[in-house]
Amino acid sequence: MKRVFVLFLAFAILFLSSCSVVDEVNQALEDANKIERDENRKGNIGDFYLEIVDYGIDVDEYNTPVIALQILFENRSDDTANFDWVADVDVFQNGIALDFVTSDENRTTSIQSGASIKVIMVYQLRDTSDVDVEITDCMGQYEGKVKQTIKISEE
Repeated sequence: MKRVFVLFLAFAILFLSSCSVVDEVNQALEDANKIERDENRKGNIGDFYLEIVDYGIDVDEYNTPVIALQILFENRSDDTANFDWVADVDVFQNGIALDFVTSDENRTTSIQSGASIKVIMVYQLRDTSDVDVEITDCMGQYEGKVKQTIKISEE
């Protein structure tokens, strides 16, 4: 009986350790896919670093669905700048631009070289289809683009 128990215990340990390895591999693959998917949501536009940090779905005071975007803006240039002077944010559903609702005051706040600030911008949703966000240079002076597709149906 002892032999059966020891043999059973050995198989159980082997099985659990192999499950653990499989779980670790699956987690690593999920993490790699997440990084790859999220890679476009950040980048440089000229001397400025922008990143779509977060988003949230809510309703406004009229019970209309809205999406709020939180965007990190880092000034890597030699001069003082603000988000509004650098970035143009376009938000689409089904290829049609969403209506801008509001933003916080950080959008127009000047920051010195090396400083960063988070900007919140809110847009009215049309439906529950995916949202495409594109951030480009508003003056046509800089190269670079930041893009992200947000899956609303997963909310």
